[in-house]
Amino acid sequence: MQLIWFSPHHLHRAIGEWHEDLRAFFNIFQAFNPGSFVDRTGIIKPPVFIEIDEDCKIPTLEGPIKTYDDCCYEQSVKIMNIAKIKKVPIYLYFSGGLDSTTVMTAFLKSYPLSELKDVIKIVTSTQSWLENPNFIKKYLSGNFEFISAFNSSHFYDGRAIITTGEFNEHFFCFNTPTKNMTTLYGANGINRKYLKDNLKDYLIKCKLEEKTANLWVELIHSTIKVSPVSIKTMQDMFWWYNFIFNWQCCRYRLFALKNNYKSNPESIIFKNKEAFNTYIQHFFDSPEFQRWGLGNKDRSCVKKESRKYIKDFSDDNYFKTKGKFSSLVHVNKGKRFAAGITTDFKFIFDMKDIGPYYNPDNSFRS
Repeated sequence: MQLIWFSPHHLHRAIGEWHEDLRAFFNIFQAFNPGSFVDRTGIIKPPVFIEIDEDCKIPTLEGPIKTYDDCCYEQSVKIMNIAKIKKVPIYLYFSGGLDSTTVMTAFLKSYPLSELKDVIKIVTSTQSWLENPNFIKKYLSGNFEFISAFNSSHFYDGRAIITTGEFNEHFFCFNTPTKNMTTLYGANGINRKYLKDNLKDYLIKCKLEEKTANLWVELIHSTIKVSPVSIKTMQDMFWWYNFIFNWQCCRYRLFALKNNYKSNPESIIFKNKEAFNTYIQHFFDSPEFQRWGLGNKDRSCVKKESRKYIKDFSDDNYFKTKGKFSSLVHVNKGKRFAAGITTDFKFIFDMKDIGPYYNPDNSFRS
């Protein structure tokens, strides 16, 4: 039995000592966003027995690539059809940010409001009203039932199709590396040419030891060599890192929050992959969206394609300059991650129970 998701923090504490390979592995999180790690190319082996999820495999670029608009339409129809078949509502996680507003816009574009009212319920917080007041007032308030994000612990019993804006950020470059590169190298730092030496310099500046930095440079570069698209700038490299190594983490991280599961594991209806794939619908998690993301030429964290998609529908200039907020933090507030999830969808809650999943045959063993 292997894992499909794990908490690096729990793995480190479970082993109980700083093995050299674990130290080299964990040090990368000083330079990139922390989180679970699965190399979808299959080249880098982390120090844990983990399986690349079949639904997380990288699609090919063969054949015509659909537009962002077409992908949005297809996903909205797919999710609506699932809700109709299961006879349950859609719980749409709405933070008011670009990702969730794009999701809501897709449904509003694809269906008449009269049909959506009976199906979609908005999971949100008061902070979302501050982030996106115009859209909420014009399209959501008075039309849809609102549910507090504080209650999200209880949504995993099959009562609804949980729909999130996860993965849209995987088609662009995260804010964090953009800020880091600006701080370290100036306003145009993110557009530095991708070279192994430039990557190494960045890792060193993020406090990695030279030996560890050299190892990670070679490992990351080995995946870049099999990329179906060209990696020309450091921005491209940061995008590639997130797209390849964090995709599977993102797919399961919301599910991995150990809210009421530990005390009441029978409340979880998702006993297998089929149930998970039915009741949790990350809107941007589709092969066609990935293909679009691979072909996307503008990897800026500004997400121009999302802004254009919303603007074309709402004609609201607010989205031209809208900044980044953390308005749906209540979904995670007061909750902690499980130590891991196995391939047969069993939760590992206790730290000591993830220790046996340590894999000594990993890419960080000298």
